[in-house]
Amino acid sequence: MERRDVHVQRKIAEVCFCLYLIVLIYYLLFAERDYLAKGYNVIPFAEITRYIRYHASLGARLVVVNLGGNVIGFLPFGYLLPQMSSRFRRGMFVGGCCFLFSFCVEAMQLVLKVGCFDVDDILMNTVGSMLGYGLYLGVNAIRRKKNASKKEET
Repeated sequence: MERRDVHVQRKIAEVCFCLYLIVLIYYLLFAERDYLAKGYNVIPFAEITRYIRYHASLGARLVVVNLGGNVIGFLPFGYLLPQMSSRFRRGMFVGGCCFLFSFCVEAMQLVLKVGCFDVDDILMNTVGSMLGYGLYLGVNAIRRKKNASKKEET
């Protein structure tokens, strides 16, 4: 890939990441919800276990939205962040950034009283970002293999 193409690709990733963060922050802090939990949970896996244990009475929709939404909502974080700079391509960096970002959002929800601080949300968000990072690695490997085969043909 030419240097100019790499620069354009990075700029596109930066714009997409910024737009993604704006939408994510709006959704997490300002969007209206059907329910609004307040308080905090600092016991890892407590809410995840509760959702799994009481899924029948809570309803599948609530369980999927709460657990799956956190994972799916943070896939773009792990996919886009490493595309912005070669310094951001280590898995520990991506996971650490997501963990810190999620922690800050959870703390803001508690302080602003627009939600609750839930350590399980931080864990699920980080899992989502790492799945997004895995997707990035897979797409990048395919792209490299494709580029290598093009070079062999010429």
